[in-house]
Amino acid sequence: MKTDPWNNFLNPEILKGNLIKSSMFITAFELLKDSIIAHPETFFTDGFDSNGWIINENYRTKVLSRNKSPLYASLDWFKEMEVIKQEDIENFNKLKDYRNKLSHEMGNSIFHGINDEEHYKLFIDLINLYEHIDKWWILNFELAIDTDIDIEQVDEVHSGPVLMLRVMLDIVLSNEEESWKYYNDYLKGFKDL
Repeated sequence: MKTDPWNNFLNPEILKGNLIKSSMFITAFELLKDSIIAHPETFFTDGFDSNGWIINENYRTKVLSRNKSPLYASLDWFKEMEVIKQEDIENFNKLKDYRNKLSHEMGNSIFHGINDEEHYKLFIDLINLYEHIDKWWILNFELAIDTDIDIEQVDEVHSGPVLMLRVMLDIVLSNEEESWKYYNDYLKGFKDL
């Protein structure tokens, strides 16, 4: 199917849709990337002072020494911890390539459109990878160090950022009426107080 570049650019619905899809994916990718770097850094933190977090020297030797890029050093650390596999890193690279395409070739996305099937599949892949890493982190670090929680009784965990991404995706992909559901429920919650 051939697309009309001027229609994609001048039709407000198409233009807004393409800009929203691009910005959502870029935002989600940046959140994933920040989380991948932050978890190992937090693991090797010895508290904080007036200058910020106090990072233990083990972070440099056990994580950062793996790669010049803190992102890929962190991915390798997660792989060693058996949280992810090599195929997850390859999937991450596909997500990164798509993010770069959206960021650096924005004009192409605006004029020629975004392949909805590819975009949706990659967005779901991104959320699934994010959720996988965050679940491991929550179960093996955050909940594991809380003495008030019996980890054996925890059957399901969800991270805030992943839930936020799922809601964003649901709002954007819903029809006009359904897209207001979360907002209306939010307002109703305040009226019931």
